[in-house]
Amino acid sequence: MTSIGASGLSVKLNDLNKNIFHALQGFNVVLDTLEYSIDDATLTEEVCKSLNNLIGEYDINRCEESWLKSYPILLLVISKHAHNVPICYLALRALFNIIMSIRDLVDTKQGVIGLLQILKIHSDSTIVLWTCKVMNSMGMRSGSASWSALGAEGACEVILDILRKHHEDTEIAEHSCWLFHSLAIDDGNSALLVGESNEGCQLLVRILGLHIFSANVVERVCCAINNISFNNQASSTVLGAMGALKLIVSSLKIHQESPDVSYWCCSAVNNLVCDNKSNLKIVGNIGGCEAIIEMLKRFLTHCAVAEQACVAIQNLSFFAANKKRFLDYHVIEVLKSALKVHGGGKEDAKHVDIDKKLVSDIGPEIIKTLEVFAAENEKEKYCYTPFTLRDFLNFGCKILDTGRGKKQSKR
Repeated sequence: MTSIGASGLSVKLNDLNKNIFHALQGFNVVLDTLEYSIDDATLTEEVCKSLNNLIGEYDINRCEESWLKSYPILLLVISKHAHNVPICYLALRALFNIIMSIRDLVDTKQGVIGLLQILKIHSDSTIVLWTCKVMNSMGMRSGSASWSALGAEGACEVILDILRKHHEDTEIAEHSCWLFHSLAIDDGNSALLVGESNEGCQLLVRILGLHIFSANVVERVCCAINNISFNNQASSTVLGAMGALKLIVSSLKIHQESPDVSYWCCSAVNNLVCDNKSNLKIVGNIGGCEAIIEMLKRFLTHCAVAEQACVAIQNLSFFAANKKRFLDYHVIEVLKSALKVHGGGKEDAKHVDIDKKLVSDIGPEIIKTLEVFAAENEKEKYCYTPFTLRDFLNFGCKILDTGRGKKQSKR
């Protein structure tokens, strides 16, 4: 038995590849059936079941064409049968299984906006969950412009409504907070999500408290807090007063073995305390300084987490009582150990951590942190690569003199 391969040549089908061939052939046949019978709800449901069963591992040579063809068809199925829960669920599952492999080749912006309409009309928890999951998968690489467009379509209010109604559902909390975080990349969306009454802040703090033992939820809530507190002292103050910092520090301890949770908790702390004296005091009073030192010790070799810890130590040390807490907790010894691991020169500076997206400047960051505590005549003892005068002045302007601290950008 033979078939035509991707190169146009005849390919002999053996026991190893004939099942793949039949599955792909079946996928295309089922997809054609779905396209031609899309108005028949009964048949569409059965065809969607078959389609899910035929989706296998992605291979660019075998799957790209048929999967690209399926994308608009599945979106049309969802649009035409928006009120049919079984069909929506099956089509969303199929989309979720294919979109991660083809999202760079399709118009995910229109897909996300189309799926927003499903969230507007559905309260069914299964549909809400899978719609959020697919939207997150589509939107990961779409950038701020796409999230801004989604905000203009009413997405911020939709997400807030989901958090109000489904805050006790762990999976929905995780994936809706992921959407919250992505929407908040855009400053206009961020303001809408916070709201005049700070409801967005209240919802995030409530969810963090309810699901503090779920690493996935904690990570996503901290991502959201990171973005809405960026360059927003009012939101930072409100979140601190609502107990966000206490919950974040508790999360650091509960999920102490998770580098992702540690990274995002620390990033959120950095934005919450930047330019905010009340939050600086709160973190110190709840044991946050000690928790961050412990985090740095645990993840001494993890570049991105160690860098976040160093930035947090710099920021928190603007409050004199916090600086004393760090010194009492032997911060200099821990930082010297980090410097031995990572070095201090720029040639050591760039490392990639956490899903290969976050680039770390760990070496120079350790030196900057030591400068907060070390007297000028002790500098050489701590630094493998001495600062130039220009480095020191730049560092002083940024960390020692202004009192502003270092913000973590929206991501």
